[in-house]
Amino acid sequence: MLADYMMGRDDIMRAILSETIESSRDGAPSESGRTYCEAWGSVLPPADSGPSSIQLQTCLSGAVGVWHTHPGNRGLTDPINSLPDMANVVFGSVDVSIVPGTENADIVVGPEDPSAAREAFRQAVGADLRSAKDVRDAITARRFDQVTSRERAREALSGLIVQGKTGYSDIGPAQEPMVANQHAAGDQAVCACSTKPKATTPTYPSECLEEADKEFEAAASNVSERIDNLNIGSIAISAAVGNVVGEVVNRVLFD
Repeated sequence: MLADYMMGRDDIMRAILSETIESSRDGAPSESGRTYCEAWGSVLPPADSGPSSIQLQTCLSGAVGVWHTHPGNRGLTDPINSLPDMANVVFGSVDVSIVPGTENADIVVGPEDPSAAREAFRQAVGADLRSAKDVRDAITARRFDQVTSRERAREALSGLIVQGKTGYSDIGPAQEPMVANQHAAGDQAVCACSTKPKATTPTYPSECLEEADKEFEAAASNVSERIDNLNIGSIAISAAVGNVVGEVVNRVLFD
């Protein structure tokens, strides 16, 4: 089973977690990930990455699995797939989505009955969504509360969701980086995720996390729709990191 194989790849999950943790130490947490092409038996690195996006690769044929991280406190320890992560699987962009943390991993696997799964997803979200892109666009337009919708979708599709232990305590999250002059900022501090003034000076950048999760909990790896009949070995797939919008932006900005 594809998910079993991918969960057995501790080397890959440790590597991408370490990459994200290292970026956190530099003050700019970013997602990391890999693609697995079952037909080739190949693990593909990201094609490119930046402060708010990552370009993964997908496969021309056969089952596609992705591992990717979610920056942030919980994201690095006990993460769950975002709503668009789930949509990537439900609407067939990928077959398995694994978000590993240092304690646990969250896995979403492809349904045996795609039509039924898609209808259950639509009912849970309360919107007529026909693709993973539709989900991302709806979140961007704030057509529904993505956090509440994710909870309902996880319940409706519980048969597709598995959680497993990782036990990577030796590569635990980095200490929170200090922000220059943060103790002198006073009430001028704002959360980049919400731009709402803070009444008191944030002790750490992660104080924006809860606000960010509520407002911008979008795709951690937004996979483009599968394209058939292309005579290439792989397709670069967009991964505008909405979760990074929700958690990298936990940094605090000062005037």
